[in-house]
Amino acid sequence: MMLWTEPQGPHGDFGPIIPIGRSTRNASNPSTTRPEEITISEIRRLVVIGGDYANATCLAIHTYAGHATFKPGLPDREDHAIIYTGDREPSEQSILAEDGTMIVEELRRDSIRVISEREDPNGFLHPASRINYSKIYIVEKDAKVLNIGKVHNDSMGSLT
Repeated sequence: MMLWTEPQGPHGDFGPIIPIGRSTRNASNPSTTRPEEITISEIRRLVVIGGDYANATCLAIHTYAGHATFKPGLPDREDHAIIYTGDREPSEQSILAEDGTMIVEELRRDSIRVISEREDPNGFLHPASRINYSKIYIVEKDAKVLNIGKVHNDSMGSLT
């Protein structure tokens, strides 16, 4: 888990955004860096999948504001998997379509179990947590991070 800052996209779609100067857990925090340019800072959860002597190669964990892969406009929905802490895998989420039919996520990738090494709330993943295989992040190894746990041995093969 680490603080991640990036430019706000053209649509400003970062999930719950709070006003400049206020803070709340698990929300995106906007700040102005230059006139008419806004960056978003948030706590980002990442899974290390490789690296070298100076950098870690990571995949991000998102809840998409609790929508899982049903976040409107989410590209590459099929490139996600459930990631969870605890002994029981959460169910795939479902939504009720406008015509009254139930739509289930139908994720193709195996779920990833994480063994938490923390007892506080930071050590547990929300049931809507999804690992995104379609976007790789490079993190310098000297970045300040909060370790929450390790991928369970039975899930290691699913990370490839």
